[in-house]
Amino acid sequence: MDFKDKLARLDPARHHGASPSHQGGTADHSYPLPGSMQSTAEGSYWHIRTELNLAHRHGNFQLGHFFDRDPDKLRFAAQCPALDKLSLRNLLFLDTETTGLAGGAGTMAFLVGVGFFDDDRFVIEQYFVRRFAEERAVLSQFFKRLQGIIHSHGALVSFNGKSYDLPLLHNRAVLHRFSRFPEVTAHIDILYPARRLWKNHLPDCSLKTLERALAGVSRQGDVPAHLIPEIYFRYLRTLDPAPLRGVLYHNQLDIVSMVALLDKMLLLFGEESAGDAVPVDWLSMGRMVEAVDAGTTSHAFYDRVLRIIRSEDLKKAVFLRKARLYKRQGNYQQAIELWEGALRCRGFSPEPYEELAKVYEHHRVDLYKAQTYTERALEEVTLVQQLYPERLQPYLKEGLMLRLRRLKRKQGRGCNGV
Repeated sequence: MDFKDKLARLDPARHHGASPSHQGGTADHSYPLPGSMQSTAEGSYWHIRTELNLAHRHGNFQLGHFFDRDPDKLRFAAQCPALDKLSLRNLLFLDTETTGLAGGAGTMAFLVGVGFFDDDRFVIEQYFVRRFAEERAVLSQFFKRLQGIIHSHGALVSFNGKSYDLPLLHNRAVLHRFSRFPEVTAHIDILYPARRLWKNHLPDCSLKTLERALAGVSRQGDVPAHLIPEIYFRYLRTLDPAPLRGVLYHNQLDIVSMVALLDKMLLLFGEESAGDAVPVDWLSMGRMVEAVDAGTTSHAFYDRVLRIIRSEDLKKAVFLRKARLYKRQGNYQQAIELWEGALRCRGFSPEPYEELAKVYEHHRVDLYKAQTYTERALEEVTLVQQLYPERLQPYLKEGLMLRLRRLKRKQGRGCNGV
């Protein structure tokens, strides 16, 4: 059963013979939308709840498989070491539909959708603003749900929510003079790691492009995002909610797609084979791991990459990244072996020559070897300068010559290299 069927089953007119309700002589603008009116201390709003079982498939992704992933890997997607104790069941997925993308005081979120796991099902709740007066109640309901996730030591998950959705909701809360709202400390914005992992291999990193490439999702009957503000404004003018069904469907698809993309990221950061049809930027992925855990985890990840990849250029880059880690840890022997390994890979990079010259000059006190590596680097630079001058860093040759002169002076004075 797809989303459209589920929405149809929730249609009150279809199942209960309902008709437009009246409150004080005013027609219910939400009819015939699925869901029901909710009354709160902040006013009323329209609430839609959709439940999906864990066998539900979204493209080639199945909701239940999300719990096969290691929650410890969330910290790499979020670039936050503090998320190592997080449970996959304590995630709140957020997506909003707004009156425009420009932002500012005139833009509001007329539909706030959240998704979360509840026992053996995935629940999508949507809070809909039927009239502008209901915005305060919608904001209050969202902040209440968010506060519950924060109290359970969970995290918010969004797609560009750090830059757009959450600031927009906070700004609207300020306009409504909310005295306080929850402070999000754990926020996984999927857009940023997605760009680092796949921007070099996909035409763009929009949610639709990512879900199609990574989860095999092909949307049928979806409303284009750029039409959504006009559909809402038309609803306010005509009070005809029928076209809004497509907006609800679009919002639900976005939420489930976020779960699918986060699942793909956790699979990649784990030890399992991701079975990727789309190549991954392994070096960017390594930097993400390194930024969170520059110790054993980073070394293990780079070792894994070296077992997988075949590209000489990428192998060289991984050797250099790993050597830098060992250098920072003071393990010069391991670093030397990796710099030597980088020299055996094709392609010129001055880094292993320079690093070997430094370590032999200052730590191994072997000026002859330091001079040898510097001279080899100069030979390579001279060759590259003739063939591909645009690939050289400015003043690289001058720096190497300066180092060589210093080493020769030290040897001439019989210095010990320190």
